Amino acid sequence: MTQDLNSLARSLYDTIDHLISQHPDLAPRRPGTGFQPRLSDAGAPKPTSAPP
Repeated sequence: MTQDLNSLARSLYDTIDHLISQHPDLAPRRPGTGFQPRLSDAGAPKPTSAPP
């Protein structure tokens, strides 16, 4: 049963990969510049340690 599922998964992956390489317009949209950070390094709290 596991081998059948592995074969099915591999076959689906190969088919989808082939279709997307032939028709890139079918691929999902991806962000052009990536994600914008919500917090910069300057706004991040600094960890403090207790004196010994």
